[in-house]
Amino acid sequence: GINAEYGSDKGFLCECKYPYSGPSCDTKIIVPHLSSAQSFVSYETSIVDIAAGFEFRFRPVKSGFVFHLEYNNFFLNALYTEAHTLVFTANLDGRVYSKTSSGRLDHEDWNKVHIKANAKAITVTVNSESDVMSLKTTQLKNILRKRHQFHIGDSAKKNSFVGCFYDLGNDLGSNGIDFDSVDHCKVGNTCIAGHLGPCGEGGQCNELGHCDCPLGRSGQYCEHDRVSRNPSFNRDGYLLLQDTDADTYTLSLAAQGTGAVFAGYDKKGREIVSLVIDSTSIKLTGNSQETIYIKGYDGAWLDLTMTFDTADEAVFVELGTGEEMMTLFEGSRKLNKLYLGGSPTFSNNFRGCFTEVEVNGKEAEYNEQVNVVECAMEGCYENACQNTVNDYNDCVSKGPRYFSCICGHNFVGDKCDVRWKRQTPRFNGDSFLKFLNPDNSTNEDLHLSIVFKVTGKSGLLFRTEPSTLHADYVSIGISRGRLFLTYELGAGPAYLKCPRRVDDGKWHFLHMTLRGRHAVLMVDRWTSEVMSPGQRNVLNVGPYLYLGGTPAEPGITGCVESLPVRDELYFRRLECYNFVP
Repeated sequence: GINAEYGSDKGFLCECKYPYSGPSCDTKIIVPHLSSAQSFVSYETSIVDIAAGFEFRFRPVKSGFVFHLEYNNFFLNALYTEAHTLVFTANLDGRVYSKTSSGRLDHEDWNKVHIKANAKAITVTVNSESDVMSLKTTQLKNILRKRHQFHIGDSAKKNSFVGCFYDLGNDLGSNGIDFDSVDHCKVGNTCIAGHLGPCGEGGQCNELGHCDCPLGRSGQYCEHDRVSRNPSFNRDGYLLLQDTDADTYTLSLAAQGTGAVFAGYDKKGREIVSLVIDSTSIKLTGNSQETIYIKGYDGAWLDLTMTFDTADEAVFVELGTGEEMMTLFEGSRKLNKLYLGGSPTFSNNFRGCFTEVEVNGKEAEYNEQVNVVECAMEGCYENACQNTVNDYNDCVSKGPRYFSCICGHNFVGDKCDVRWKRQTPRFNGDSFLKFLNPDNSTNEDLHLSIVFKVTGKSGLLFRTEPSTLHADYVSIGISRGRLFLTYELGAGPAYLKCPRRVDDGKWHFLHMTLRGRHAVLMVDRWTSEVMSPGQRNVLNVGPYLYLGGTPAEPGITGCVESLPVRDELYFRRLECYNFVP
């Protein structure tokens, strides 16, 4: 995404360009979800060709316009009705034509629509039922070759359908030029094996109706970037590492599964070294056919560090358990290619996942990838964050191996097993506390005081939860060691930044007052004020407040001693995430 008026040096206010969304514009919208009657996405001209045939799927949960096409003298739209039908309406040179689909649609499920035009008629197929809309013209195909605009939902922001939409025949993707109230679809399986979309970024739909994502992408539609790539193998895949000119280099990874971890070959394509995990042991084999076994692999994640010394023609393997192995690939056979997960000719390729794959401390790069996808495994497992005292917790996966717990009901700790006695909370940059807003969700004024000390140069200190109907918010954070305030009442953001650094590890005090459009910010002895644009003077936000960060935004590194909202010391916590009491 592209940060607009307020970039990283001024805080966390990002204006996203389609198809990206989220507070940091880092979530790609693969399958648009239209969340209200005001939702729409508009695309560049000539992106849809109904003369050649256009096919899409949509899953409606509320009636309204699904799409419309606009030409100079022709338009076509489709309205999803409460009777679970589609009403297609065309207007050509002022003459209106209408056709109701003979087939009913599945409410809250996926429906396929195909539209194709010839010289004088439009054929619409809804699921398996086809209908023909005849027009009094013989020039329709010529009209459809002209420049046009295509919109999902209602660009007039009055009567859009609510639900999800994706295109089976074209990649609308980054061609979006305007949108409102649109996020990526999160609910249900959407892909169909053999069809294009909606598995974005090179993903493929498997026979179970799920997206197999390419390395580095995750999510239901491959819409998220992974922090690192986590290859998943299925007995016929492999990766060829990029060549390295170093005489000695180190490969490290964590593996869960069985089969070849690596296989090395000389310039003639002869196998000279391999490491294989089977159900009971780990085997390291050199070209002398010497095999070293370590017994007792239990199927859990196994940390491996492998050092390849081409000068001494040796491989050293160290396991996370502290055990070590070594073998030689001596003689005239020099290591030329190193494959991960097996190779095109290896008899026992890997089945399972790798994570944290690094060469000399940097993420590995590959010259070749065959039948390898991103590991769909998540770090969370059943009851990972539960305990016998408190079961109101949520688990957040950190890749395929690790997880963190969001704790509820006054519990903290790695697994939410420690009762919080309301000590001063310490945040680590990936933490937050979540509170009920004592003023509910509508405020004509807001008074906030925070005593804090931080050591990190950036991070979010306080933020209101967004409303489902309004774009209003109040956000306070640290950027380049200086505290900033930004807020919006619906007509554009207002912004203040304290010129004095506060990232010195000492206690500081801030007080913020918001009355209508007017805000006053005090940081220790420094004070300034700002007025938001427009005429609106009521803050409409969600029912919760965040302290120290949010689930989507990195937070502060430091402590908060108190959070009085109005005149009440407000530590009535609902949830906590990964902070230390």
